[in-house]
Amino acid sequence: MAGPSRPGMRSQAAGTQLIDALLDSAPQTELGLAVSHDSVVMPYIAHHTGHDFASGWLAPLDGVDLKATEVIWKGRRFPWRS
Repeated sequence: MAGPSRPGMRSQAAGTQLIDALLDSAPQTELGLAVSHDSVVMPYIAHHTGHDFASGWLAPLDGVDLKATEVIWKGRRFPWRS
């Protein structure tokens, strides 16, 4: 989650902006489920919560609950960090 991005990769902030834009364009009245790889979910969680994952990789089948104004991860609520 730290250090320079590899050539051709977007920054953590740029990737988060892309996911947030997709979330903003989704209908707010429907329930949705998205499944992704931990290598995509971890930078997203890190950007919005400040967690750096220095002590280890994301737990198997761990995920994040995305709300219109917050991120919920491991039962804790985090406001959007843009």
